Amino acid sequence: MDWILKHASEVAVAILVFLATRGFDFFLTRKAKVVAFFTHGAQFRTFSGGNWQTVSTMALALQNTGRAIAENIRIIHRRQPLNYQVHPPSNHTEGQSQSGEWELRIPAILAKQTVFVSYLDGLQLDQSLITYMASKDQVIHQVRIQFMRVWPKWLQYSLVVLCLFGALTVLHFLYTWGLLVVHYVASH
Repeated sequence: MDWILKHASEVAVAILVFLATRGFDFFLTRKAKVVAFFTHGAQFRTFSGGNWQTVSTMALALQNTGRAIAENIRIIHRRQPLNYQVHPPSNHTEGQSQSGEWELRIPAILAKQTVFVSYLDGLQLDQSLITYMASKDQVIHQVRIQFMRVWPKWLQYSLVVLCLFGALTVLHFLYTWGLLVVHYVASH
């Protein structure tokens, strides 16, 4: 028991240094974080060669919201679409995945960059065409968002803290002024 009391401050300092190191590592390490979302999906009827044909379009956006380059992006599809286009143009490749499905490989997406993959096909296109997406370091998840500017998390959290601080300041002044009004009314 004496040992614990004697060295408690040293243990506390060691724990605090460990937590601070983990916190700095979390905030300062450059990591890639790719999210995917669909910007549109549409079907058109066109008249070509004397026949009516149905044409489907769809666009997938891959956005790297991290601070490092995302490498080896793999998009696995149930089937190969008739036409596709990657923008901005890159040295992408295509082939068969290990499960035998069609795979599109994009070598890299820079930090804060968005890559669009547009599809055009005579068969109906929807989100179920894509079965799996991954990069070198992570599985890419689909998010349901509107395309917008990406702000760093530290800035977002700082603004939330400032808003909370502002709300508490307003409440404090309302309380203080309310007391002054009550004392003024009571004294007159």
